[in-house]
Amino acid sequence: MKRLNAKRNLAERGISSIVSSAQQPGDAEFRHPAGPGHMATESILNGRMDKRLPIAMVVHLAQAQDQPVNGSEVTYTDNISINGARVVTSRPWQTGEVVQVTPLKEETTIRGKVVYCQKLVDDRYCIGLNFRGRPVTWSTFRNYSGA
Repeated sequence: MKRLNAKRNLAERGISSIVSSAQQPGDAEFRHPAGPGHMATESILNGRMDKRLPIAMVVHLAQAQDQPVNGSEVTYTDNISINGARVVTSRPWQTGEVVQVTPLKEETTIRGKVVYCQKLVDDRYCIGLNFRGRPVTWSTFRNYSGA
C-alpha cells in the first residue's frame, strides 16, 4: 500500500517510474526531473537524504528540556548519518518530540526531532532522529565518514 501511494504521489508530481525486468517483483527504479532544487526520487521514497553508516556509539539520550545528567538514558546508536541517527532506547517516544543526544566520550550535544519510533521484540525501541540544520560533528562519525 505504501509503495502504491508513493507511486501515486510521484505520478501527481509528474515523475514517471520504470520497472526493469532484472528487478524483483514490486521493486521500481524512479526517474526524477532534471534541474536544480529537485531531490533525488529515492530520497522521497525512503525518507533519507544521507548515507547511514552502521556506527554503534554509546550516548546519553534525553528529552531536550531535561538536563543531560538528570533525565538521560545511557544507550547506543544503531547507525548515524550527517543529519540523523537511529538510536536504541528503553521507552517509546512520540513523533515530533525533541531530544538531545550526547556521546559518552564527547561533550558535543546535538538536538534532534523524533521522526519514528519502532518497537523491538524485547521491550526496547528504536527511534529515528532528524538533526536537520545541526550536522553531526562527533569525532567517531567523522573518522568513519571521511568528513
